[in-house]
Formats: sequence, structure tokens, C-alpha cells
Amino acid sequence: MADPTSTPHGELIEQSVDAVCESFEQMWAAGERPQLQLYADRVPRDQRSELVRELIPIDVWWRRKQGEIPTPKDYFDCFPENARQADLESLLSPADSAGFDRLAGSDDDSRVQHDEQSTVVRRASARLQLDGLESGQVIDDFELLFPLGRGAFAKVFLAKQISMQRLVAVKISADFGSEPQTLARLDHENIVRVLDQRRVAERGMRLLYMNFLPGGTLKDVIDRMSEVGEVSNGAARLLTTVDESLQSRAFERPSGSRIREELMSKSWPETVAWIGAQLASALLYAHQQGVLHRDIKPANVLLTAEAIPQLADFNISFGSHVAGTTATSYFGGTLVYMSPEQLEASHPNPHREPDDLDERADIYSLGVLLWELLYGERPCSDPEGGDLAQTIDSLIASRTGWCPPPEADLAPEARAVSTVLAKSLVPDREQRWSDAGQMARQLKVCQDSRARMLIYPPTTSWIVRLRRIAVFLFAAIALIPNAVVAVANYAYNKTVLVSRVVEQVPAVAERFEQIQHRVNGIAFPIGLTIGVWLVHRVNSFVRRENTSLPDDESSSSHVRACLRLGEHLGFVCMTVWLITGIVYPSCIDLAAGQVPRGFYLHFFVSQLTCGLVATAYPVFLVTFCCVRCLYPAMVRYGVSQPEDLPELTSLERRLTLYLGLTASVPLLAMTGLLLGGAGHLIFPGWIIAVICLGGVIGFGLVFWLYREMQADLAVLKSIAR
Repeated sequence: MADPTSTPHGELIEQSVDAVCESFEQMWAAGERPQLQLYADRVPRDQRSELVRELIPIDVWWRRKQGEIPTPKDYFDCFPENARQADLESLLSPADSAGFDRLAGSDDDSRVQHDEQSTVVRRASARLQLDGLESGQVIDDFELLFPLGRGAFAKVFLAKQISMQRLVAVKISADFGSEPQTLARLDHENIVRVLDQRRVAERGMRLLYMNFLPGGTLKDVIDRMSEVGEVSNGAARLLTTVDESLQSRAFERPSGSRIREELMSKSWPETVAWIGAQLASALLYAHQQGVLHRDIKPANVLLTAEAIPQLADFNISFGSHVAGTTATSYFGGTLVYMSPEQLEASHPNPHREPDDLDERADIYSLGVLLWELLYGERPCSDPEGGDLAQTIDSLIASRTGWCPPPEADLAPEARAVSTVLAKSLVPDREQRWSDAGQMARQLKVCQDSRARMLIYPPTTSWIVRLRRIAVFLFAAIALIPNAVVAVANYAYNKTVLVSRVVEQVPAVAERFEQIQHRVNGIAFPIGLTIGVWLVHRVNSFVRRENTSLPDDESSSSHVRACLRLGEHLGFVCMTVWLITGIVYPSCIDLAAGQVPRGFYLHFFVSQLTCGLVATAYPVFLVTFCCVRCLYPAMVRYGVSQPEDLPELTSLERRLTLYLGLTASVPLLAMTGLLLGGAGHLIFPGWIIAVICLGGVIGFGLVFWLYREMQADLAVLKSIAR
């Protein structure tokens, strides 16, 4: 028979082996159990040994997933003529790396480290056919210049596209999988954009070519960190690694780059947050397109010449909108970056199915990557030796038992980033960020010093302490001004209003004292109770911290209640003053007899004026505490959403109105109270001077609070966007 690699018949045979294996995998993935012996007859006799070596690892993997333990006898019975040539013992022994690594899909290339061990199911030929690829070769329309990287089943080269006379990155792999179709759906600035693909049918290869990113990968950055042993010199570490990659590939460093200039001002934690926010944004976009990446690791994040990260290698991703794929198709990943649930689905005796994974598995993997980038080591210990099952069991145990270090043990500049990442690394996926968008917004917070001060203050700061005593503090803020003004109002009413009516209605003085105590004894407790309830409702939600959050509608109502708490308390205070302004003269009239009609008006105006004075300062103080302390706590745990932006903008506009009200009302009110109806002073002049000076100081305090809230709201609005 003629050489099968050099005749049309040989090309057909080689493709037939691939086609049979592909059909066999698809049957398993579709939930049907294919019969091995029926597939052997689909290729010529002299190719059956090769086919058997391809089919058995696939069959072993799927049977192990169903809890079976395949034995050599099972395959001797199916292939009595070819089984011995297939070296069954090596394929079935988990302890034998030469055999089981084929099943597990790990690369036997010495350049692939142990921590890059993969569990993706692929055929051996998918790897072996790449061994002959070297620089200088021409494949299809591409001249291979030099290698950029190698994975378990693909090689990436810098290549010259001959027809277009341009440099591209070409990823060469076996011609199966849905990576091109998946990437074709994705158009995001932080996802590598694929230009097109070509198939080399005679060699069973697929050439996926994309824009060349000369800045290396995040793995290069982490490797440099381990060599130098320092991670605290800011973004210079990142840019130095990128520049070394540019130099090694004969590319010039970009000059006049605004992004590079901005990066140079960042600390290392801020740089990690900058990278993480972009990758989380890319993941959010991919998830919204129905795509799970499932293999996030430093080597799969490429860097541009400006150090902008771009997510690559969707070779084992799952796109729910890509026809002909299922969650189990080419399922796998890199063990040390997997979430607990992905490890469970990758176990030879799985406790979970691949289609049970969701976007939170990618969020976990991104958390591991960023933690390693931040600290130079992964959060959980690496597994010791053993077969695949033992390795996965060890990794699951390390993740289940992992707890983030106490905030007090973290470096101040890294505390915020570490807290965000710790939430993404929670073993229970229900407690992680619910989507990558939340994680992206939190990492944006970590890049701004004022935002970090608001959202992630130290546990010893007054902001955190205030949250613990918010109910008592807000009650005092509202109660004390009201009590002080109530005393002044009592003195004014007794000295000015009641004294003028006593001559006409002698019983007014006695009844005034009785009614004063009774009305105040009822009105103040009612107002205080309502105010405490309003504060407690907001504060109890804030102190839930990272427990399960309520639905979006409930969260929005609590956000609105928090940002309007000062106004609600002011409304309660003002309502009490207005009601008492009607009740007081009515009760006096009923108890003491008919009083002059002007008494009603003067008394009501007195209550209204004092109510405005007693309300203005508490509104500002409580709103400031909510903006500075309570609402940021909600943002910290993922409650903040873009829907909050209108509420924040509206509050910013209302603050200007309240500033004018606070500036004018106290001075006008005190002028009216002190001068009385007849224009005569009823208090000594020095008291008037003290009160006027206090009004000026009070306005200065309120204006400072106003400016601080403006700055805080600007930061909070940028987070919500």
C-alpha cells in the first residue's frame, strides 16, 4: 500500500481518524454511550492501532466521570488485535505520567511547569502533530518567525502573513473545538481580537491568527517578581517587564504614552487593581455574550506595548450561543487556578457536572491570578505529588479551608485590593461577587485614594466606629438641637406670647405650663421613636456586611433610604414642630378659655421658625454621615449599582438648596425670636452676640461639610457609572 501521508487515499485515512474520534467525543458529550468496537471498523486495518490509542483515553475519561473504573480487560475484549499495541497499561494507570498525562491532557514538554497542569480532554495526536513546527517554516500564508509560547495542544508563533505583509500572532492547533466561533462573538478592548482562521486540511491543523501583542504576558511579570523578590515598587515593575519583552522582539517602546505616564504614578496594589478591573470588565462582557472562559491564568493574559491586559486563549471556553457545543465539550482548565466547583467537575469521580458551572468560577480564577500578581504567590498551597484524583482532592481541601488574612495583617496600601480579591476567593460561590461587573467596580475603587478611604477604611478608623454607634449618634444629632431650640422656644413663648395674653385670659399661664409638659412628653418620644426606627432600618442593612444580599429592588430601596435619611429625619422633626404649633394654642384655648386670634398665628410662626432652626443642622450632619460612612459600606459589599447614579446626582443638587436654607434660616429665625413682636430685646445683648457668632461658626461648619460631601459624591458617582 502506498504511503498514506503522500497520496489522496492517505489524506482521507488521516482525516477519517480525526473524524471518528470527533464523532466518538460528541456522542459522549451528548449523553449517549458509544460502543468502542463499532468505531474501529471505520478506518483501514493498518490505522486501527492509532485509532485505538486515540479512542481509549477519551473513553476512560468519560467512564471515570460516571464512576466506573476501566480495566485493561475491557479494551482487550473490544480490540483483541490492537489493544496490546495501544499500550493499555500506560493509558489506564493514573500513577503513570506517560499514560495518564495523555488522558489528563497535560503537556509532556519540559517547558510546561507543574503548576500549568491541565485537565482538558484531547487526543494524543492533537499534541504530537505540533512537535515538528519550528521557526523559519512556511505554513499556508504564514512564515513562522519565532515562537511566542506553547500550551498543551497549541503553539503560538510570531509570523509574517505573506499576502498582507504584516506581523500577526498565529496560534496553531488541531482542527477541532469552537474557539474561533466563540471569539468571533467577542469585541472588547480587553479581549484579544481574532482576525480570521485558516485550515490546513492535509495536516489536520487550524491556524488562528490575531493582532500581535508584543508586551509579553502576566506570567512574565510574575516570573520576574519571583526572581527579583520585590513587589512594592509600583507600576515600574510591570512596565519594565513589558519593555524587556519589547526589546527581545525588536519593538520600540512607545513614546508620549498617556497610559504609561498614568501608570508610573500608581503603587503596585493600584496597578494590580488597574489590571484586574480591565480583566473583570472583559469577563463581564464575555459572560453577557454567554461565554465562560474556564482557563484564566497569567499565561492567558497578554500585554500590549502600553501594558494594557487582554484576555486570550478561549480554547476550552463554553459559549452557550455557539451551535454544536455543550458545557462538556473540551472541558478542562489549569488546576491551580480552578475554583472548587470546577475542580469537582474535573475530578475522575466528579461530584458536579461541567454544565453546573457559571460565571463565578471565572471570577474565582481571576481572583487567584490577581492575588498571585499582588503577592507573588497563589492564595492556596500547591498540591504535592500523586495522581490526578489525589491532586484535585488536595486542591479542593486547600480551597475549602482557606481564609483571608486579617485586615490588620495586610499592608495598608494593599488592604483594599486584598479585601476585594478575598471575596472572589470565597469557597462558597454564593458568597462571591455575583458578577464580574461588581468585581470590576470594586477594583476601580481601589485605584483612588479617596475612594479607598470611603469604601475600605481601616478597621480602627472613625468611619468604621461610627457605623457601630450610628443609631445612638444620629439620635443625638437630631435630639440635641431640637432640645436646645425647644428650651429657647419655651422661654420665648412664655416671655413674649403668654405674658401678653395673661391680662386678658389669666388662666393661660397655668394652662401653658401643663400643656407644655404634656404635649412635649408625647410629641418628643413619638418623633424620637420614628427617627430611631428610620436609622435602625438603614444601619441594620449596612451591618449585614458580606452576608447574602437581598434582591435588587430591596437593595435600591435601602440605598434610597440611606441617602435620604437626613432629609427623612428632618421631615420627622419638622412635622412634630408643625403639629405642636397647632396643638399648643388649640389646647390652651380649650383649657383656658377664648384667647386672641393673633395668639394662634404668633404661636404657629414661633413653632415653625424654631422647627426650621432645629432641623437645618441635623439634616446636614446626618446626610454627611450617611454619605461618608453608611452608603460606602453598601458599596463595599456590592449593593451599589448604576441605578444609584440618579439618586446620587439628585442628592448633590438638593445639598445646594439645603446649604442656602441652613445659612439663612438660623439667622432669620434667631432675629425674629430675639426681637419679639414689639421690637424690644428680651435677652441681654451679649447673648445675642454669642448666638450670632454661633450662627456664623455653624454656617462655616456646614459649608465645610457641603464641600466634603461634594467630593465624596463625585467619587461615589464615578463608582456607580
